[in-house]
This record gives sequence, structure tokens and C-alpha cells, in this order.
Amino acid sequence: KFVVPTVANGKVYAGSQKALTVFGLLGSGAGGPWTPIAANYIGLFMEGGGAAFGRSGSVNIKTSKRGTYSGKAALGGKSFPFHGTFDANGASTATASMKANGTLTLNLQVNTNDNSAITGLVGGDGWVADLAANRDLFNKRSNPAPFAGKYNLTFPGPGDADPSHPQNDGTGTLTITPAGQLKFKGTLGDVTRVSESTTISQDGDWPFYILL
Repeated sequence: KFVVPTVANGKVYAGSQKALTVFGLLGSGAGGPWTPIAANYIGLFMEGGGAAFGRSGSVNIKTSKRGTYSGKAALGGKSFPFHGTFDANGASTATASMKANGTLTLNLQVNTNDNSAITGLVGGDGWVADLAANRDLFNKRSNPAPFAGKYNLTFPGPGDADPSHPQNDGTGTLTITPAGQLKFKGTLGDVTRVSESTTISQDGDWPFYILL
């Protein structure tokens, strides 16, 4: 005979009205108590359909050993500061005023296994975007970036013959230091000069976001 288990207070119960038995515990998935650390995280947020002006951007978050954090979200050509405190499970919600454009809400979750990333959601008026920010891990002495070096980049033109779209290729140069610091300089297909300074993740991901 089977019974339907009941979940309450982090435990799983099963039994009759007169005999209630605990037969398991629900794990938090964190692999033990979470210990906050002082670190920097840099990443991007965008909707599932891709990047869109005013609905996607970059995020920079600085955390402390006390579990507090502060950061800035950049979108639509502007930067919005936010701050807060993570709970015992590494979760938090923060808001940032966008003045005439309403409020930006950030739901954040630290990877409590190794503090390697912060993920979550960023939402505004009528939109919600996925957020992923990686921790700055590299150190030129103790943990140098294996991607260090200089690279030449090409951004192919669309080739769609649309006169409203720049048809020429864009080009650029990228330098990554052993400390994981990244510097980019380039020229877009419409001859607009662009540049960015950021950090690269442990997996080689580059959070490429430029205000035009």
C-alpha cells in the first residue's frame, strides 16, 4: 500500500493519522553550510530571445565575507546601483531606481558550492531577463589565466544589402593578461570606435557589453 508523502519544514513525512513517520530529509543542494566570501562578479543579462535595447545589459557585483553586496547594472546607456544582503542560502532580492523608467528588480542566487557564479533574474516594466555573472578568479602568480595573450577579431557585416545596416566588417584587438584582465579596442562596420575593459571567466567567457 502506498501513501502520498507530505513535505514540511525541510522533511518528508508519510503515514496514517495515528502514525506519522519521517523517512527522509530534503537537501539544500549546497553541499553544506554556505560561507560568504569577498569577491567580484561580472556578467550579462538578457531575455531568452536575445539582446534588446533597454532589456539587456551588464552587471558588476562585489560581495563581502559578511554576506553583503553592492553592484551596478548597465542598460539603455545608463548605470543603476544596487545593494543588499544574501540570506543563509545565498539568495537575495535587490531593487534599483530607474527614475522615470520605473524600478529594476534583481533576484540573485550565489552558487553556494564554490562561490564561482551568481545567477538569477533581472526585471523591469513588462520584461524579465536571465542573469549570469562569473567570479573573477585569476591571479597572475597563483592562478594565471590560460587564455593570456593577444587576439585579432573580425565582426562580419550582415551582408543583407539593407542600407540602414552597416555592411562593412568590424575589426578589433583583444589583450588578456595573466591576471584575467581583458582589454578590447575596435572599430565597428560604421566606423564607430569602441573599447571595453573587463575580466574573463574561468571557462573563457567574455561578458562583452559596450554602450554606444
